[in-house]
Amino acid sequence: MEIRRYRESDLAAVEEITRAAWKGVILAELLENRHGELGGRPAIEWKVEQVSRTCREKPDAFFVTEVDGRVAGYASFSVDLRRSIGEVGNNAVHPDFQGRGIGGAMNRHLLDHFRELGLKFAQVTTLEHDLPAQHVYLKNGFRELVRSIHYSMEL
Repeated sequence: MEIRRYRESDLAAVEEITRAAWKGVILAELLENRHGELGGRPAIEWKVEQVSRTCREKPDAFFVTEVDGRVAGYASFSVDLRRSIGEVGNNAVHPDFQGRGIGGAMNRHLLDHFRELGLKFAQVTTLEHDLPAQHVYLKNGFRELVRSIHYSMEL
């Protein structure tokens, strides 16, 4: 397993991982389940677009994990130097590679990167039903700060 910086040639793999790993855990999909498809395409395609945009616009804030020459996972991040906070962004492991500790290793890699930058704090957000993500974050030392409630309605 090798964790490295994102390369432009990784985009197709990142998009595949997003489609495979985020199904069932994104807020937009919950909204879609309640109100139907929004914007003319499935919620997962909006997520793919969001992650792809991060790859294109902020490639230096994106790591991938390779296993046997195949991109198995990714993790994006942002840094607020003024407040000394590193934020874990979108991160996912392809279902073919889940259960091998890749998510935890990527998370630790990001935390080490934040420490190398001299940051004092790290934060991450996940949904209540994304139990695998919660497990990774708790195992790596994060502690719950607050819960959030999301509402929707038709107009």
